[in-house]
Amino acid sequence: MPYRQPRLSGRCVRRVFARSLSKFLSKFLRIVPYIIYRIYDYLWLRLNVDRTCIIYLAVRLLSILPIFFYRIHADAARMARHARGVDFFGRDLGEVVRKNMIASRFLPVSLAIRALGVVMTGSIGNSVHRVLLDMDLFQYSLLSQRERFAATYETFFLPSAMCLAVLYADSNKLMRLLIPRMYDLFTRFYLRLLREPEALFKNPMPPRILKIGTRNFQQRRLALRNRNIPDQ
Repeated sequence: MPYRQPRLSGRCVRRVFARSLSKFLSKFLRIVPYIIYRIYDYLWLRLNVDRTCIIYLAVRLLSILPIFFYRIHADAARMARHARGVDFFGRDLGEVVRKNMIASRFLPVSLAIRALGVVMTGSIGNSVHRVLLDMDLFQYSLLSQRERFAATYETFFLPSAMCLAVLYADSNKLMRLLIPRMYDLFTRFYLRLLREPEALFKNPMPPRILKIGTRNFQQRRLALRNRNIPDQ
């Protein structure tokens, strides 16, 4: 007669299940503080790395400030060469086109530069600067997103991307790890400049980067601005 295993009672099954569950919970609760600390360390490191990257990016892009204006003048001169003749008032049509191009390109690029200055210093300025900023933002709001893109892509975005490419080529291993993140933050900064410039000046940092106004961070930001290198 074949051997048959006796049936387990419901009480025995519940006891075995409770014992296994208690062992699992005891082991899991031991590693919960470790998981929490690891998540906190990761978020803290990501937060500080992002803030360091965006401030270092602002410092570097402001150091190539003349390139933006050279690009504006070069594009205006290129468009002026295609315009020949005189307008209704007898003025040189090429000169009129050049001045109009400079005026239309200067406002968006100047707002981008001022936003980088806010990122680096953390302040818009006094009341006079705020009034001038509100006037420029009002004029900027009259432009469509296509006009904003046309005015800033070749004169601001491309020189900034080329600057990051040069930094990536002539940098150490640490900087090569940080520059892709800088490019990501820069593209988010540029998209906010095109879509929501008012919110960009209220909070120049990307939305996912929280603001921590500690004295230690202020000191590190000043040290970063003076040394022009990211924290090692």
